Amino acid sequence: MPEPATPPESPRHRADIAVAAIFLLAIFLPALGYAVHARPPVGSEKRNPKPVPVLADAKHPLWTFPDRFTSYFNDRFTFRADMVRIHALAIYCLLDSSPSSTVLIGHDGWFFYADDNCLDDFRSQPLFTKEELVHWRDILEARRAWLASRGIRFLVVFVPDKHIVYPQFMPPAYHRRGVVTRMDQLTEYLLADTTIDVVNTTPAILRAAAAGRIYHKTDSHWNDRGALVGYQEIMNRLAEAFPRVRPLPAEAFEPVTEMSPGWDLPAMLRLTDVISEENLALRPRTPRRAKVVHPAEPNDRWNDGLINTEVDDAALPRAVVFRDSFSSALVPFMAEHFSRITFSWQSSFDLDILREEKPNVVILEIAGRKLYQIEPFNPDELQTAAH
Repeated sequence: MPEPATPPESPRHRADIAVAAIFLLAIFLPALGYAVHARPPVGSEKRNPKPVPVLADAKHPLWTFPDRFTSYFNDRFTFRADMVRIHALAIYCLLDSSPSSTVLIGHDGWFFYADDNCLDDFRSQPLFTKEELVHWRDILEARRAWLASRGIRFLVVFVPDKHIVYPQFMPPAYHRRGVVTRMDQLTEYLLADTTIDVVNTTPAILRAAAAGRIYHKTDSHWNDRGALVGYQEIMNRLAEAFPRVRPLPAEAFEPVTEMSPGWDLPAMLRLTDVISEENLALRPRTPRRAKVVHPAEPNDRWNDGLINTEVDDAALPRAVVFRDSFSSALVPFMAEHFSRITFSWQSSFDLDILREEKPNVVILEIAGRKLYQIEPFNPDELQTAAH
């Protein structure tokens, strides 16, 4: 009797085999790569990889071991970065969605930061209580008084985040629940109940935004053209006391439009080479006078923790700026107007810096979302002086 013929392999069966093979490859490839050292165990954040964790010692309690082992394992998980990128590409390119909960994809190529209390700020929830406003007032008044007793001016500057300036480009599921922000609350309270000099850049920013794009589409910050508006607001206020620091007009800069890779938000998705934007930059028409004296090799986007610049003109005032990331774009603008200016990335009142720099003016710059995070406090010296 002849043997029965083997039925032909169906396309469905071949597809199932292919899927199973790909699945097994994805499961075992990282382990195989780790075993044969297919890729050096280097960190993905310009740092050394985490060492093999001890189970417990004087510095590391036993209960922290799982987190420490996870960090160690992630640094040595072969092809992890590639897999994360492939996942991000699939989610973004095929589903037109964000692979990260910290990045929102809005309309018309706009991206928004969804962490760091941005959504609280967008929804204006919760607002400050009266007790919190009083606490802010007391902290800032103590700083103003300490500086005034030494002949130093104090200026508080508030900057709106992108989601406040361009809410129309937020994803459709996100809606503002109020038009008053913590920044607006605190501004109004300080102006009504203190002698603190306050500049809220929001009105000028909103006017400029109505005429053109002044924030990056793929970054959470303003571009050069937005920073110019903020710089002019700050320097116009300072010029009331220091006439030589009047800001340069827009005509002093040449508008430049150039394509650039995606900025900080695509970087969070590992897609800076896939997502790009038109960078609306400004180029000074005359050479800049300010020289960077620290650090020796400054970050190309002025994101260093401490920056000192100088202009060879002793008649200009000296300044210290306690700041967050929004002041990065302000550095090249403001540096032109001070014989020496220090930008320190912190919101606290650093007496050591003030005593070393001997400024004529101190500026505290705060982005709106940071008012959900900063717990204002003063050094003991100011607390004692207040009593």
